[in-house]
Amino acid sequence: MPADGSERRAAPRLPIRAQLRFKPTNEVREGITVDLSETGIHFETDKPLRILMEILVGRERERKYARLAWARRRPDGKIAYGFEFEEKPPEEA
Repeated sequence: MPADGSERRAAPRLPIRAQLRFKPTNEVREGITVDLSETGIHFETDKPLRILMEILVGRERERKYARLAWARRRPDGKIAYGFEFEEKPPEEA
């Protein structure tokens, strides 16, 4: 959140817990490594990483394409991700 306390999101968030399934799209991407070790990699791309999500809320099932906005490890060891929905599906290879 910005220092002045204002919200940067384009839409308000709703606290909803729902079943979610996701998979990478069929896009093949290229990038450049920044650094590399035996346990991980840091790399950069010109385009965001994308996935296809299927979200089940009640009896409603919705499919959305989304791009990775951020990721961070929580103190409990789980990994939290933020994705931004895209208005139209990306062109797939």
